Amino acid sequence: MAKKETSAMKKTELTNRDLLAVSQGIAYINSKETKVWHALSKNMDSISAIVTEVNTRHKAITEELATKDDKGIAIRNPQGQIDFGDNLDTANKRWEDIMNEKVTVELLPIPLEDLKDYGLDATMVRPLIGTLLVE
Repeated sequence: MAKKETSAMKKTELTNRDLLAVSQGIAYINSKETKVWHALSKNMDSISAIVTEVNTRHKAITEELATKDDKGIAIRNPQGQIDFGDNLDTANKRWEDIMNEKVTVELLPIPLEDLKDYGLDATMVRPLIGTLLVE
């Protein structure tokens, strides 16, 4: 049985890159139907506006710099990546700058102990230890 939440929301400084990893991790853990749904929900509520803003900024880079077809839709290569053509370096630099920006968010730490019985993928969980998941 999951421990009763005794932790309060904790201010944490992350890069946008780390924040997106936390967001993906929350979605992954949530898909496992764990008993920590309340903490996951509080954390998603806390970070969703910033995640949306980062995604909006990525879309703006794509709209401005991507190679487009005759209908104005960004062209993707066979691997599904957006084709930036001659603008690739500019797009990569802008995106890297966004990903390295620091943001302060409030997270409700989740004890790793509360997730031990769910067979979670270590690759998905590892980036969350110390930010979202605590030992």
